[in-house]
Amino acid sequence: MEKEFYTAIDDKDYCKEFKVKKPLSIQASKTDTKITAMLNVDEKVALIGGDGGNWYMIENSQGVRGWLETEKDKIKSVNLRADEVFTYWRD
Repeated sequence: MEKEFYTAIDDKDYCKEFKVKKPLSIQASKTDTKITAMLNVDEKVALIGGDGGNWYMIENSQGVRGWLETEKDKIKSVNLRADEVFTYWRD
């Protein structure tokens, strides 16, 4: 049975923490386009999980969560690849 939400892999070798390279917004839910937060350049964010498809939940540095939609290999709201928007980050 398909789940509606999958958590990010909890593995020390899997990086789920990123630094923002290009500003973008995250929205309240997959169906509610209300902007919950703007992600600013150099802000540290975490990948919380996804729906197993095109949607990913992100948490910003203030603990606010929101969703990003992807289409093919790009983040839909900014039409850029993930590696153009985020860089890996760890303490």
